[in-house]
Amino acid sequence: MKRHTPEEVREHLSNFKKSGLTVDAYCTKTDIATSTFWYWRKKYGSEFPAKPLVPFLRLPTAPITGASLFEIIFANNTRLKVPFDFDPDSLKTLIAIVR
Repeated sequence: MKRHTPEEVREHLSNFKKSGLTVDAYCTKTDIATSTFWYWRKKYGSEFPAKPLVPFLRLPTAPITGASLFEIIFANNTRLKVPFDFDPDSLKTLIAIVR
């Protein structure tokens, strides 16, 4: 198992942030254990803050007759169709995953 210097760790965290990859994809590509990556992130994370989260907004709605779903369209054109009675906390989690 290779030991990484603090400079190497910072370089990996910087490269990860620029890569646009998921943690799993970046770790696979660079042959780093995901547990090691998360340890580094915990230890050095304040130097590499995560992208700020957009607050979850509750929008006013009016009853729509005949419709059972609503659709969320993301900037990358990903579409998510959700039942009106979907749990708001679960929706928040699902949106975070889809992004």
